[in-house]
Parts: sequence; C-alpha cells; structure tokens
Amino acid sequence: MKLVCKAFVAGVLAGTTFAATPVIANAESAGGPSEVTSASYNWTESQTSPKGGYGQTIFDNYSSSERAIEVCDSGYPDGLRVIGILVSGGIRKEIHNSAGAGTCETQWVSGLTAGRSYTLQTCLRNGQNGANVYCGSSKNGIVD
Repeated sequence: MKLVCKAFVAGVLAGTTFAATPVIANAESAGGPSEVTSASYNWTESQTSPKGGYGQTIFDNYSSSERAIEVCDSGYPDGLRVIGILVSGGIRKEIHNSAGAGTCETQWVSGLTAGRSYTLQTCLRNGQNGANVYCGSSKNGIVD
C-alpha cells in the first residue's frame, strides 16, 4: 500500500485543525479524498488537555491486507501521550504515540474479521501505564 499525507486528511477532517501531518491513505485510489468511501476510514479526536494538547486516531479500513491505525499528537505540548484504541470482537489494539506534539505513529493492524463491528476511540495518558484521560467520543464501524 502506498501512503500519501496531508491532502487526504485535510479532506477527511475538513474544518479540523491538524498540527501533525498524518500519512494514512490509500494512494491507489488516486483521486484522494473524493474517492474515499465512508466505510474505508473512521477517525476520532480526544478532548483537549488543560495545556492545549489533543490527539486524533484514524483507522484506515480499506481491505484485510490494508488496515492501519494512525495516532497523532496535536495542539500544544502537554507531556501526555496519545492513545488510539480499536476494539473488535475479542481483539483490542492500543496504539501509543509518545513522540510528542506534532508527530504521528502508524501501525498495521491484523487479526480483524471482515463484517464484524468495531469501536474506535482516542484518549490522552500520562505515561505508558497511566489512566486514560480526556477521552473523546467513540465511533463505531464495520470492518471491511
């Protein structure tokens, strides 16, 4: 899968400020955002921390061989890591971005069953084993 960046996310997150530069998108669809169907991706955003930091999680759900989760740390530096959480059936994937404001972490996802529902959420966390805080609303979808 080829990856492209900012133009795709700008279309997907129209109106959302994105300090980090996300990279998930399927370049083979060539046309960018206008050719991406709503079933192909989903995204969530955390609440904003008192210091102005927040995070986003994007689930790229194109096919069983092309699934990835990207977690971006945006806004002002706040000392918190961003956690992207995907739950489907008995599988829970937690992707951490601890690299700081303005960065994104992308990981390929395997083991998901097509046709099964999933829940996606973004939270902030103080340290690797801290409690999740400033969690945003979760979003649901169906695994392609």
